[in-house]
Amino acid sequence: MKNKNIQIKKISDGKKINGRIIECKSHKFEVDKLDKKLISDIFFKDGLIIFENFRINPENFFLLTKKFTFAYANDAFRREIKFANKSIRSVDLGNQKVTLHSESSFTLTRPKIIWFMCIKPPKKIDGGETIICDGQQLWQNLKIDKKIFFKKNPLIYDVKVKIKDYDIKNKKKWYLNDVGIYDEVINYSKNNISFKKKIFAVERDFFSNELVFANHLLSVKDEDQIVKVYYDNKKEIPKKYISDIVKTSKKLIYSHKWKKNQVIMINNYRFMHGRNKIIRNSKREIINSQTLIPNFNF
Repeated sequence: MKNKNIQIKKISDGKKINGRIIECKSHKFEVDKLDKKLISDIFFKDGLIIFENFRINPENFFLLTKKFTFAYANDAFRREIKFANKSIRSVDLGNQKVTLHSESSFTLTRPKIIWFMCIKPPKKIDGGETIICDGQQLWQNLKIDKKIFFKKNPLIYDVKVKIKDYDIKNKKKWYLNDVGIYDEVINYSKNNISFKKKIFAVERDFFSNELVFANHLLSVKDEDQIVKVYYDNKKEIPKKYISDIVKTSKKLIYSHKWKKNQVIMINNYRFMHGRNKIIRNSKREIINSQTLIPNFNF
């Protein structure tokens, strides 16, 4: 679809992050009416799209996500359902910094695509920018000794996930149908399922097939569902490796300052995201949706 009111441009932040802005110059075009192939071609190549200046509300935000979604992921219980739609949730509450991570990368419900929409942006002095790092660029910039370590050694996430309250007072072995999952136990008394998940920190991207470093390794302390992470018979991951990844990622981070009604579409298998600290109580409102199984019709 050719539309003279639609402009496509690079994200310009001085760090050459892969990603594109699709902008409506007239503010009259509804975002969910955009050509699906246009979006797909950009997304497969760049993995990050910002939609700007379109006519949009939570309803056609959902319709946009639905164009690319065969099934939605189950989001965390802690996030509030918004607009009476269980596939739209609030983002995490609180003012703390949220470290870079790939959403739910240690679980069975890791979404392929995550979507954000800004209902009300924070004031510039409030902070709280969404931070994004391209795991493909991060992997390319890691030193060779780190690459050798992470492509050789799968990591093991020791996980406890909350479940709804059952009126049962026991625990038993459980079975979760996914590769790398083991030692599953469901504990009704404590309302959780515990398991271990073995997964490489570097993987091939679902869309581009390039090697990417997008995982939860940098945000273990932020995630209360992760008990600990280790490798090879409970060996601790060298701290100098973590420090080098943090240092390298800081050079690549894109810090996004939200505008009202902006939408971001992110390849969750390639990009990690987080949030800068909110300096003071902000009345910002950002919603998200998560595509578990994508639908690109090809």
